[in-house]
Amino acid sequence: MRPIHQNAIRFPTPFRCCILGQVNSGKSLVCKNIILARQCQPPNKFQEIYVVHGCNSTEEYDDLEPTEIMPSIPSYEDFDPDTNKLLIIDDYDFTKIDKDSLKRLSELLRFGSTHCNMSIIVLYQSWFRLPKIVKDMCNVIILYKPHDHDELHTIGRRIGLNNINPKHI
Repeated sequence: MRPIHQNAIRFPTPFRCCILGQVNSGKSLVCKNIILARQCQPPNKFQEIYVVHGCNSTEEYDDLEPTEIMPSIPSYEDFDPDTNKLLIIDDYDFTKIDKDSLKRLSELLRFGSTHCNMSIIVLYQSWFRLPKIVKDMCNVIILYKPHDHDELHTIGRRIGLNNINPKHI
């Protein structure tokens, strides 16, 4: 049994997490639980929480009192490197991402995260439509069981898990 101060979803910061699943699978709920696990135990609380969302008028994260809700991918240069912060990218349309936004996303994941003390959580519905840089840079992947077992095996092979048994998920 794990000691009470050790929470399995209290990842060391900065982390880069990708939560993948179908609509209404509970991705946002898991995201909020990850945040609550961090916020309920000082000293490494997130001082700022930023949300990039496909809908500017979303109220989904109001209970977290985000610092800012943004319509597009920000630059890592927009953030104070001395502040422990979280960037949530939820429901962002990666199928229509322009070159500049993809560059900013890449910079955030590659060195913005570590050099700016920024954890990043990406919530998305499809592994295959997710930009390659997100797949390559995330050190935590939470995957809800897809409808198709072939899809699950393909994802498993690409992340280094060759023998995924769908019965155990």
